[in-house]
Amino acid sequence: HAHPSWPAVLEFREGELSTGRGVLCFFPVDNTLGNRDPVVGLLMRCVEATVRESDHLRHWVPFAWLALLDRVEALKQGRCLALPLAEVVRLGVEAGMPSGPALGEEAETLLALRFLDRLGLVLHHPAVPNLVILRPAEFLFPYFTKIICNFQVHTALIPEHRAARRMLPAEFQAMQTKGVVSGRLLGVLWEGCTHPEAVRQLMVSLGLMVPILARDDSADPDADEFLVPSILPDESDPRPPRATALTAIILFAAAPAVRRWRRSSFVSLRAVEHEAHVPA
Repeated sequence: HAHPSWPAVLEFREGELSTGRGVLCFFPVDNTLGNRDPVVGLLMRCVEATVRESDHLRHWVPFAWLALLDRVEALKQGRCLALPLAEVVRLGVEAGMPSGPALGEEAETLLALRFLDRLGLVLHHPAVPNLVILRPAEFLFPYFTKIICNFQVHTALIPEHRAARRMLPAEFQAMQTKGVVSGRLLGVLWEGCTHPEAVRQLMVSLGLMVPILARDDSADPDADEFLVPSILPDESDPRPPRATALTAIILFAAAPAVRRWRRSSFVSLRAVEHEAHVPA
């Protein structure tokens, strides 16, 4: 348990083991019972107690930040999924920002958004700095799951999959068999998405998709290609292993970094850590 996040795992101390009562590192929930499962109530109480101990809830903030939160929550109730940053700055001004002479309207709004983001009340990510996502799950998951899914189960159930198979059969097959998604295919799978570029940038930033270097300098986003590691086929090489003579490490990184590395005779581990993605 050397992973740095392990100490933050909430333990279920009333687990039922083969040897009797014990401690589990997860909360087993019977989905067929829903909220009637007593474990759900225990989980909710555990989460609530942990949240109440969070430093964020005991942090003093200007009243204008809370007034901004009220306006954001009202928009959430109206099923608003996202707003341009400029619109949130306008709401911040309505809420009373700036609170003092030290900060301007936009600077204080950005601080308030950082605070709300840490509380999980909004998503304001560096990958899409000019967009504030009010309902992250509803904004992102419907489009994430058009790509990251079990194709054997879900393809027949997802209308966009049926359309993509009909309109772009070769590219749909490449997604299923090679984990490669083209920009053109995303356009079909994300039909009706109001912010496709934001969803694309977030998937890349979160490591869910890795850009594949283009063979030319085409500016057409439909020509872009991405590797989706989580849907790569789980196939082992049937050939018997041979004695290792050389070791190759595959790196994924942005085009400027790759061009810079090609001009050098080596790449430092620090550069790899900060600028590249190494598939597991």
